[in-house]
Parts: sequence; C-alpha cells; structure tokens
Amino acid sequence: MTFEWNNAKDWAKVYKGTSIMYEGIASYPDEKIFLSKETLKKCMPELKGRPVIIEHQAGITPENMKEHEVGYVTNCYYNNETGDFDCDFVIDDDTAKDLLDNKGYTLSTSYIAKSFGNSGTFINSKYDREITDLDFRHLAIVKNPRYERVKVYQNEVEEFDNGWITTDRVDEEGNRIKIFIEGVYGQSASERRRKSDILANYKDGDKTKFD
Repeated sequence: MTFEWNNAKDWAKVYKGTSIMYEGIASYPDEKIFLSKETLKKCMPELKGRPVIIEHQAGITPENMKEHEVGYVTNCYYNNETGDFDCDFVIDDDTAKDLLDNKGYTLSTSYIAKSFGNSGTFINSKYDREITDLDFRHLAIVKNPRYERVKVYQNEVEEFDNGWITTDRVDEEGNRIKIFIEGVYGQSASERRRKSDILANYKDGDKTKFD
C-alpha cells in the first residue's frame, strides 16, 4: 500500500485502538440503538482499509477520501480476552500524530446502518431497534468518543524476556530500545494491559529502566 503524505516531517506511525466498539446500546438524540456481538463480528472486518480522518466529516467517499485522510485502518478484530473489538491503523500526518500522542484524542467509528431488527432489552435497558447490518465509512480521531473504554497505543513489538520489553523504537545507533517493567514476566491479559499503559505514557527521563 502506498501512502501520500499530507502533513508529515517524519515517517508514518503504527497505532492500536482497543475497545473501539463493543456490544451494547448506543444513545442517539432520537433513539437508542442496540449492536450485538454477532453483528459486530460479521461487519467489523469491513473497517479494514477505511480512511482515518480528524473529527467526523460527512460526505467522504472513495473518490474524495485522499483530500481528508490522515491514515488507514490496517486490521480490525475481536479481542477474545476483553470481549471488545480492536483495530490497527497507520497515521502519516503530523497533526494527527500530535492529537493521539499528546492531546488525549482517541477514536470513533462512522457507519451507515443497512438493516434493522426489532426493539428489545439488553441488561435490563430498553432499546428502540437493533442494527443487524452496517457499512463502515471511516475511523475518526476525536476528543470525545462515543465508546468510553476506547484507548489508543503506539504498537510495540511484544518480546518478553524476564521483564524486558523489546519495542519497535530504535536508539541513535539503530538498535531496538528495551524497556524494563518490573513484574512483567509473561503475556497474561492484565500484564499486557499494564505494559501497554506504561509504554503509552512513557516520556524521556521517566524512572523506567533502560537496557
């Protein structure tokens, strides 16, 4: 895949978005909509290849998306450990990188419902109708996402060696940087989440040990 740089002084970055969508009820101004895990499992793969943009914008099509995109979704999948849906994406725009890295922005999906089911109840909460099929339009970098659990991390190479994590960042000599995180000695879900939080928030000068 070839990328055209819109606003970049550095190479593209690869990110992971966790819990970008999950089963439940979404509230809109005029109704409450239910999305089931089964529907999301069926439709989520279609998000792959869609453009990433800054804030939701109407009218984006395959013909004009180059005017708006700051990257692309490269993968999306169901996370068996969390029960949520995650995605990987590439950003080639410096403004977008800054929003994700320094400004606390996260992610929100845009889709068009293609078919609906009946009203019902989910965890004792009523909804007006269920979306049974949908078409994804884009992934937006936003300040206030609809799904509150969503988080964004820079993708790292997960190589564990008794607490040492080999990342995909390199030092001035071109060697991959290793970070020591006390107590991380495996790949359980809780350890991976703690490791990801530390890596996502790491800044030069922090007490985290280096190799």
